[in-house]
Amino acid sequence: PESSRDDVPRFLVKSLGQEDSKVTQEEWTEDLHVVSFYAQSSKEIEIPPAWSPNCPKLSTLLLSNVYIKEIPDSFFQHMWGLKVLNLSRCRGKPSFTKKQADLFFPPDFADDFPVAMQISHKYSLIYVITKLGLLFVYDLETATAVYRNRTSPDPIFLTSEATSVGGFYAINRRGQVLLATVNEATIVPFVSGQLNNLELAVNLAKRGNLPGAENLVVQRFQELFAQTKYKEAAELAAESPRGILRTPDTVAKFQSVPVQAGQTPPLLQYFGTLLTRGKLNAFESLELSRLVVNQNKKNLLENWLAEDKLECSEELGDLVKTVDNDLALKIHIKARATPKVVAAFAERREFDKILIYSKQVSVIIKFMFTHGMLSLPILLISSRQMLVSYCCH
Repeated sequence: PESSRDDVPRFLVKSLGQEDSKVTQEEWTEDLHVVSFYAQSSKEIEIPPAWSPNCPKLSTLLLSNVYIKEIPDSFFQHMWGLKVLNLSRCRGKPSFTKKQADLFFPPDFADDFPVAMQISHKYSLIYVITKLGLLFVYDLETATAVYRNRTSPDPIFLTSEATSVGGFYAINRRGQVLLATVNEATIVPFVSGQLNNLELAVNLAKRGNLPGAENLVVQRFQELFAQTKYKEAAELAAESPRGILRTPDTVAKFQSVPVQAGQTPPLLQYFGTLLTRGKLNAFESLELSRLVVNQNKKNLLENWLAEDKLECSEELGDLVKTVDNDLALKIHIKARATPKVVAAFAERREFDKILIYSKQVSVIIKFMFTHGMLSLPILLISSRQMLVSYCCH
């Protein structure tokens, strides 16, 4: 039997460097199986922030001899079938380099040696455990020594990762089961104070969402902003521990920066960075959506809402209602803005949906009757009279 067109693998192959050679988002279709880009010269590929090509069938992605500054995590979000990723001879962001660090043993432990090494993915730390119970803690990215102490007076012969707490379990000769992990309340102040390593303290706080570096993070953000390093400032704000920089003041700061001709506005850089990291809070969602609505790019809003990148609020629904009533209704429903939802259904004369919605949100809706007829909600609402009263069960 003949194969249908859907069964035929689709390839996207391009040799970059020619004037008419461009990478467009429209080419990344759902039926792609293989993508291959090769640069004849130092051709740069810039991947837009928060861009997620919908290519579930893509199995092979070859990017050879191209210049890529950064690939956001969102880029691979919908590439469920990706099996081969080739970045050979790619230039751009420096690759991870091997680090070497020595273990310094106290005089009483001259004959000691490591028996296990565990990685804390939660804090990006390395735990090195020795036979006589010494524990060495190193930073995973820089191999900087963070801490050393003895955890057991008896020899250690078995360890295992404690994933949920970012530490490790150990069993000693006496049969004791030990659990070692980071003291979240003290590690950042220890690194910044005792070790006098401010950069590492800030990085630990960002990676582990730890307290103790708030003043350092704010100070560093202000320094980057003063140096007009807006991209670095945006990344720091996006990764700030406990979201201390995810505030209206930060948004206002980026808004105040004059936009240079031919460059991405710093505010859009900030929002783009946030989108690659996860979900925006209510204020950020509202401000970004305001920009998108003003530029008449409703499709971006639809994509972000589908990917759960925006926090829905009544204010956001009111804003979107100026361009799309259906989308605004979805936002109001998600934000549980009950009066706005009921008003929207009433405007559509979809009274049956009002009753269904009232059951879903556990709200009693009382309609007013005039001369034996159900009053039209839209008429009463437009005249600012009370049509519907709400009371929780």
